[in-house]
Amino acid sequence: MFCARSERAGRSRRNWVDHRIGRDFLNAGIDWGGNCLGKDMKGLMNTAREYELDPPLLAAVMTVSERQRGVVVRMLQRELHVLPGSHIGLLGISFKPGTDDLRDAPSLDSARRLLPLGQASRPTTQW
Repeated sequence: MFCARSERAGRSRRNWVDHRIGRDFLNAGIDWGGNCLGKDMKGLMNTAREYELDPPLLAAVMTVSERQRGVVVRMLQRELHVLPGSHIGLLGISFKPGTDDLRDAPSLDSARRLLPLGQASRPTTQW
């Protein structure tokens, strides 16, 4: 999709090579953290559609990413046999160490999903 979009926009394929994306960047957690990658994915999807390209892989990535936020809650319930009224500590609620940026943090979504189940969460940005 990137190559097709680049060619239709008259750009070289090498413009898509980004040295910042590597093993550390792609080390998966609950979901991507922060607002940048989600915002960028939505932008890529919109750009693809502007060039009349169908981005099903990007749409699937967005769907899986959103679904992962509920998976962690189900895992907590299954593995820890979490009971209503219990307290769960959420360590490292920011999307990466050394930041207090909580924009679109998956951990906050998990905390919100725990509340109706009767669990209180105690979040901290400390990793």
